[in-house]
Amino acid sequence: RFEGEKRAIFLISFGEEAAQSTLVERAVMSIRRRGEFIGPVIVLTDAPLQRYKGVFDENVIVMNHVRKHLKLNYFKYEAVKYKRFKTYIMDYIDFVPELKDV
Repeated sequence: RFEGEKRAIFLISFGEEAAQSTLVERAVMSIRRRGEFIGPVIVLTDAPLQRYKGVFDENVIVMNHVRKHLKLNYFKYEAVKYKRFKTYIMDYIDFVPELKDV
């Protein structure tokens, strides 16, 4: 499905407010319509995967975080806990063998 794809867009959506809003859906719609990007979009979330079931096209991959990445308790601000997931993007992409060329 993604054979030879060199680019992907990675979205990080954490927290109850994010899970209840339509921000992720709107972002993907903008990526597709305004950005004219038809390649893979990966959504990393702490929401149940059912939350996004049947919402996106086949080129959107929704995945949950690895629990150990969230368990560190040495952050002064709660928001920083989620921002650190940017450092794991390539690790999460490696979980999807079809994205090996990204």
